Amino acid sequence: MYKKILIGVDGSEDAHKALNKVIDFYQKWNCEIVTFHSIKHHMIPIVTPIFGLSSSMAAVPYSQISTEFIKVGNKILEETKKIFKKEEIPIKTRLVEDVEPEKYIIDKVKEENFDLVILGSKGHHSKSHTLLGTISSHVVNNVDCDVLIVR
Repeated sequence: MYKKILIGVDGSEDAHKALNKVIDFYQKWNCEIVTFHSIKHHMIPIVTPIFGLSSSMAAVPYSQISTEFIKVGNKILEETKKIFKKEEIPIKTRLVEDVEPEKYIIDKVKEENFDLVILGSKGHHSKSHTLLGTISSHVVNNVDCDVLIVR
């Protein structure tokens, strides 16, 4: 049914459940699977308003923060590769450093003709949303293919 699936991962429980779902789909349809992790939604703005700073806030270079998020993102993708290798399923992984995940999804669906996007309903970044996270809500409303939100 589906030939090309894009799945976003962030290390959350819902994202892990989404990985299990895509494994089921591969076994049924032998589809191409691309998974990605975007560090952009975790990053703090490069410029912080001066009135919002606290005197107890530690000064850390932005490049150091970025480097740490890249390390974490690579670790998430390596763990994803291990899950798929164990199941003998080929997978492509991508670390996205410069684009918010929802924009990346919308752009890649158009550019690469994905016919299904799979996301966890809430990631680590969306603790305040009870039904859908901000990224999954944005994708559902703006992407031109089927979207599966996994809880």
